[in-house]
Amino acid sequence: MLRFLTIVVLFPLAFYGAKLTILPVDFYRLLYPIFLGVFVFYILHSRTFYIDYVAAPEIKLIFWLFVISLLFASIVSLYTGNFDFTYLRMHLDYILTCSVVLPLICRFYATSRLSKYDVPFIITAMGTVQALIMIAMLLSFEFQSFVFQFIDIGDANNRLESIYRFRAIGLTGFASYSMAVCQSFIAYMFIPLWMGLRKPYIFALSLLAFIIVVISALLSARTAFIFLIPLYLWITVAAISTFGSKFSNRLLVALLVSVSVISIAIFAISAFGDETFELMISWILEFFSNYSDSGQLSTASTESTKELFFLPSETTILFGDGLYLVNGLYYMQTDIGYLRILLYGGIVGSFLFYAPFVLLFYFGFFYTKKIYGLQFSFLITVFLVLMFIVNIKGSIFFDGFSALKFITLYILLLGVYCRKQSKNSRMGL
Repeated sequence: MLRFLTIVVLFPLAFYGAKLTILPVDFYRLLYPIFLGVFVFYILHSRTFYIDYVAAPEIKLIFWLFVISLLFASIVSLYTGNFDFTYLRMHLDYILTCSVVLPLICRFYATSRLSKYDVPFIITAMGTVQALIMIAMLLSFEFQSFVFQFIDIGDANNRLESIYRFRAIGLTGFASYSMAVCQSFIAYMFIPLWMGLRKPYIFALSLLAFIIVVISALLSARTAFIFLIPLYLWITVAAISTFGSKFSNRLLVALLVSVSVISIAIFAISAFGDETFELMISWILEFFSNYSDSGQLSTASTESTKELFFLPSETTILFGDGLYLVNGLYYMQTDIGYLRILLYGGIVGSFLFYAPFVLLFYFGFFYTKKIYGLQFSFLITVFLVLMFIVNIKGSIFFDGFSALKFITLYILLLGVYCRKQSKNSRMGL
């Protein structure tokens, strides 16, 4: 029961970085001192935890890569005389997340009975809680206002009072492209979950949750299409290639039911006549309406992104300027993720910053292939590659901290499961 309550209450607040009005910082970062204390206690007093921790190559390698990147970023700050704490703090966030917080969460869930289907269940359960809150806030202005009494939403109050209130939803108070990435990853996690479900009614409940999560991704940003279209293509191909199996039947049902329900919902909302909902549907489908009108798949945001590209000076490209934000605004007024990292640390800083993510994603492919098979590992690889493509639109490895927490938790839990299976094999269990 305790594990279930943490999934539906505590961890969604933490993983999505909710900033409660009664707290000085977001809920996740507030937990750092607690996790550090528990971590030290386990390292000193739990031999099992220590052995398992030391045996995890992904934790050690990623830790040291982030440390090296942090040290270089500090040198850049000293060299340029600019001290941008945002960039340095993000490194500390990842170091603490990958080497302290998530290993402890893995310890919490990784009991002797941990199955490979528990991993996607933990993640989809947390994502479904967020999706339900998002949809409830959209459908009920009263509930939306009630939630915002407890969450510090900054300037989201401006959206709450306008027809754009459909963007002011969720535990963060604002649904953006990074939330679309996060909820899309949650949607991907239903695939391995469906591989292991036995009872039809549980599959039906999970399918409902899947539809809710997909809708929440679409509500967050049009960026969701970049991830959801490959997901639905994969479901179609996988259903055909495994035709006749129980898994194939589930994929076909998921495909037909989810597309039908979402399509009916769009038509129903369009006919509802509410100005906010009409604007929301128009905003979500802008890709396709622009294609119908001009033959180009584009939106106002994608067009504006083109204007944010520029070539920095040779000195900046080589060494960086040591700036990520200036007075709370993006340095050089660009959203482009690759440019923002380049402007801070140059080519070397960019390489060092992205290196831990490349290694993390490699472990994601390796463990997924080993546990769920090549077919699903291909889909996960597509998602992780798309992360680097989305980094063109915005600095997803900063803005998408929530998504990367879920991705890292998935990879670390799979690593724990693999090592437990190897240990059991050696013991003949």
